[in-house]
Amino acid sequence: MSVINSDPILHFYYRSFEDFLLSSSFLQVLPNLSGVQDQNLHERQPASMCSNCMVSPKLHFNMCNLESSNRKNADISATSKSAISPLILYLSLFWEDHLVHTQHDGVLMKAVELAVYNKLLFRIEAMSILGKVHEVSAILKRALGWPALTVCLELVSYNATLRSAAWTLDPKNEL
Repeated sequence: MSVINSDPILHFYYRSFEDFLLSSSFLQVLPNLSGVQDQNLHERQPASMCSNCMVSPKLHFNMCNLESSNRKNADISATSKSAISPLILYLSLFWEDHLVHTQHDGVLMKAVELAVYNKLLFRIEAMSILGKVHEVSAILKRALGWPALTVCLELVSYNATLRSAAWTLDPKNEL
């Protein structure tokens, strides 16, 4: 069998099956299933799933629920580290890989904005605890490959500037 796992995302064990799905022969044999070859469609689902998880309470401060944040990662037990779910590890490592192949829309842009500005440090914390912090820089560089991220960051910066200007004009927020 070429497909493993029964979750919503297909995982291929034999490369030849994936090659067949992406070939022109596949469209000749099964033309009504042309959506199988739509990369944007297939990247959007995991990008959206990762985004939704990132903005949810699943990704939070003190991922391992430690009594003190003054502990070295090496001193955190495997049991405590297991509080970081495989889903959190997956999205921390691969969200940008899906995102860069996805066209943006308002819903995805809002989730990305929340993820970047409210949850980024929690992702870095989880990656650090799991010994993956050395990958953060490359992952963030991949995120910049998504053209909409630049627009999203500019909008947030613009909104922050407007809020700052409004506060400067009226520190009591009476505008």
